[in-house]
Amino acid sequence: MQAWRSVAVGSLVVLGIGCGSDPVPMTGRAFWREGCPVSAAGANCNTNSHIVSGSNGSPTVDVLCNAVAVAGGTSITFRIAAVESGQNFSESQEGLFATGILNTVGSELRTGDDGGFVQIRGSGWSIPAANGTIGVTGVCHVFIDRLSGQSFNGRIKCDDVRDDLSPPRQRYVAGLIPQTTSNEFAEFSFTNCTATP
Repeated sequence: MQAWRSVAVGSLVVLGIGCGSDPVPMTGRAFWREGCPVSAAGANCNTNSHIVSGSNGSPTVDVLCNAVAVAGGTSITFRIAAVESGQNFSESQEGLFATGILNTVGSELRTGDDGGFVQIRGSGWSIPAANGTIGVTGVCHVFIDRLSGQSFNGRIKCDDVRDDLSPPRQRYVAGLIPQTTSNEFAEFSFTNCTATP
């Protein structure tokens, strides 16, 4: 009887060691619309609306984000895309990816030593990183409005950015009322990001 109690207590101790809170998943949300300027609108350039949200590990959403302290500010990277099982961002038909350096909360992402860009994926086209330039003089403007530990949110817009079709089309990325506060800026939020890239 005594031996049985020792085994039972030992088993409970082992089980107790393995228990704990489940890790909180990385999550992301983004709301945007894209299209072509009226002067360039036509075939293969419809205005499309996108609402993509989910957590890391979901078979239908590709999510990645990080916020890392670097010289001169914080390196911010985020990526979200609607995918089918087994796909990744580069195979998505609707995705948003941005990276750059944040000087201070409320300011615009700028390029750093590792560069900085915006990539967008649409249905049958994409905006390559080389075309999605960021910063005050870039075609895409990404603002981080709140940064709290490993969570952040912000807004993005792109004007006359060239896609990868042949010949390329000029496209824009803008807000999606009523999900966004303005028609001008798309919005995004990410939580529980990693502290390393």
